[in-house]
Amino acid sequence: MDTIPQMLTRGVDHLLGRATGPLHFRVFIMPIVVTTLAVRAGLRDAREGQPAFLWSMLTKPTERQRLFRSGLKDIGGIVIVALVLDTMYQILVLRAFYVVQLLIVVIALAIVPYILIRGPITRLTRGWYQNVTAIGTVLIKGCRRRNEGKKLMAGAANQMSLQRENRPGRSKSLNWPLALRIALAIVFFVGSAAHSPAQLPKSAAPPPPQS
Repeated sequence: MDTIPQMLTRGVDHLLGRATGPLHFRVFIMPIVVTTLAVRAGLRDAREGQPAFLWSMLTKPTERQRLFRSGLKDIGGIVIVALVLDTMYQILVLRAFYVVQLLIVVIALAIVPYILIRGPITRLTRGWYQNVTAIGTVLIKGCRRRNEGKKLMAGAANQMSLQRENRPGRSKSLNWPLALRIALAIVFFVGSAAHSPAQLPKSAAPPPPQS
């Protein structure tokens, strides 16, 4: 039976041998993939205003379930791939199966990079997202005010055009009473001229007295 130091030495040799043996590409590719997923999740947390991942997991018990589901959704597939590949490596190369080594490999390649990167990315980009949100809000308000100004200008122009169109109608409606007054004045003038004393017939002079 192997002693504990021998087991530790053999485990370390087996773990280091994974970097050069068959399927060694997973040791380099999987952390890169997990890092990319962690960066994306950190940016999402910063955009939504969520706290840092690891800090919330340690200090906010009410958020642990949500964060665990979020992390499992992001790297659940990667963890399964890591389990399958390391199991294949142990069977093909080591001709044995070590559960502890399997867990160490999965945690080191998939879980640790995700936890260490997601939180700092959130902290680093939160201020940038806040500035972008503030700038976007200012631009939206400016566009709304500009549109309101355009609407007011268009309404004023329409009102002025309606007033211009209504002016001829008003002038015509005001000309009818004037024309009626002129016609009445003409009629009265003609009537008064026809019955003036200068145009009445002169009475005959009385005959001279006889002597």
